[in-house]
Amino acid sequence: MKLESLPAVGDSPGAKARVHFNGPTKQLAAVASGVVTLEPGSRPHPPHRHPEEELVIVAAGNGEIVVDGVTTQVGPGDMMYSEANVLHGITNTGSTLMTFYFTKILAKNA
Repeated sequence: MKLESLPAVGDSPGAKARVHFNGPTKQLAAVASGVVTLEPGSRPHPPHRHPEEELVIVAAGNGEIVVDGVTTQVGPGDMMYSEANVLHGITNTGSTLMTFYFTKILAKNA
């Protein structure tokens, strides 16, 4: 799927999310994967929790990720993992555009 063909979703100022895939697979109840760009000072949404496990990989820029009350400064190549139902979030604290890729996974027996 070509990035330029994906519409931006979400309504948070300074954040653009593009979803590459969102749906079930033969082995999983749900998978969502995509890319998000954040302008300096922005976040896609407030810290939240959901039943899916989530992986985030920072591709560009700098920011902070909060998982279960622990804040970590992140940059290109850094990864976040959040278990299901754990409070987590990401904010661009740098002075340039931040880009990250996400994947959320929900097992069929979850």
